[in-house]
Amino acid sequence: SCETVNSISCCTRQMPIRLGILGAGGHAAVVISAARESGMVPVRVFDQDSAKVGDSFSGLTIEHFDADQQAVSSESDWHVAVGDNCARRNLAALIEDNAGKIITIFHPMACVDKDASIGSGVFIAPLAAIAARATIGDGVIINHGAIVDHDCRVGSWAHIAPGAILGGGVTVGEASLVGAGAVVLPSVEVGENCTIGAGSVVTRDVASGMTVCGVPAKRLLK
Repeated sequence: SCETVNSISCCTRQMPIRLGILGAGGHAAVVISAARESGMVPVRVFDQDSAKVGDSFSGLTIEHFDADQQAVSSESDWHVAVGDNCARRNLAALIEDNAGKIITIFHPMACVDKDASIGSGVFIAPLAAIAARATIGDGVIINHGAIVDHDCRVGSWAHIAPGAILGGGVTVGEASLVGAGAVVLPSVEVGENCTIGAGSVVTRDVASGMTVCGVPAKRLLK
């Protein structure tokens, strides 16, 4: 039997007839692999870089993405597979403005508690874990082996990088990046548009727009 999270099964789901992937970089390759492992069938891949058009990518041929040319079809489900937080948010808005549906994809080897709340357009990579009562906003990336403990709140368009750990009750604001292997201690609040350096240990709240790094993490002065 399978547990479900917001109508998405942890091992299978009702498969989209057509799945469009927007993005043709390294992150997109990971997303396509996870989609296939979950039984989905990515049928089209798009990128805004016209130099990539026609190239083979994960067994698909890259097409040019231009919402004005009606690349977005109401019969397609979509996932924006772009690592940059702000770009991912903006591209998702373009798709939704053209009646496209943004879907969540997670690898069957991810562990998502049935009492977690997962938004639309989220990607959850292999070996990631999301605990009970965690809330994940729209368009978030929870990358390989990342841990989001109980009662965490991760704002939309944030990225929890590979191996990062959020202790219980942590808040991460919209479009923030928690770098690879970083640890945010329980109940700490990270604001919007923040960057937490890889390997850092965050012991106190981080104001919006700040970049911090180190053990313990301190503000990086420009």
